[in-house]
Amino acid sequence: MTDYVKTIRKRVGHDLILLCGASVIVVNDSNQILLQLRKDNACWCYAGGSVEPDEPVEEAARRELYEETGLSALKLSLYGVFSGPGQHYVYPNNDEVSIIDIVYVCSDYTGQLKPDADEVSSLRFFDPGCLPENLSPPADAILRQFASELLSPKITIKPIDLSIRELVTAFIIKHWYSDTMMIRGEKIDMTAVDGFAAFDEAGHEIKGLITYIIRNDICEITSLDSVQEKKGIGTALIETVSESAKKAGCRLLRLLTTNDNLNAIGFYQKRGFELMGINRGAIDYERLTKPEIPLVGQNNIPIHHEIEFAMML
Repeated sequence: MTDYVKTIRKRVGHDLILLCGASVIVVNDSNQILLQLRKDNACWCYAGGSVEPDEPVEEAARRELYEETGLSALKLSLYGVFSGPGQHYVYPNNDEVSIIDIVYVCSDYTGQLKPDADEVSSLRFFDPGCLPENLSPPADAILRQFASELLSPKITIKPIDLSIRELVTAFIIKHWYSDTMMIRGEKIDMTAVDGFAAFDEAGHEIKGLITYIIRNDICEITSLDSVQEKKGIGTALIETVSESAKKAGCRLLRLLTTNDNLNAIGFYQKRGFELMGINRGAIDYERLTKPEIPLVGQNNIPIHHEIEFAMML
């Protein structure tokens, strides 16, 4: 039995612990969460079950994961010890504790999905922002907390200045293959634009970057990149620029993307931008000045047109 359980039993008494559970939240490379549809209550939940007498909790977690999903954990990391009817993220501190659940996270695993025929109807990965409504209590609170943490990036956003300009320029060249960009037929020097960089928790590596130009009362986003998708980095950078543009007296925030970038077209609309129009053949014209612009882009779609989005501030 782990020190977590020993600590809890010491604080509330051995006989008050009626059930010790070991659970695993599986996350794939796309930051999606694996859930199983339980047969007993027709609700979605993560893998988990009771710890057998004298069974190490981590071994119990690995066993439950394999039995219910067919996956073998190569590495587990402790997420938290939850307790009580509401499964709060604290150690028990009263005499009414009946359940503790030790929850692990696993993003390194092997095997193929195979639901337990007796307990599980189906297995499915969900985006953290689109969890099903019928989550099994009390694990629902844990799952929603975990999903919220996945969506909230652990980043530090810094304005572009001389101290990070070299890193920013290297990032732009890596992602755009050039330090210049064509915006509305004009060549923009990307080594001099304003913007914000999102750094990792340690503050060493750029995880996202947004650049912009302010002219009169219009703020034009010239680039937006996020190294990790579905982590909220792009959203955080847009919100930062929006606030900066408001302080500068701008009334409009606008941007262009290309007709092949289907992800961006959906992304901007979900975040309040309105589709303003299509500049047909704009990329073909800009390619005359900047021939390195590729002919075919994302999703194997030929690049010809600019799609314009805007948001009133």
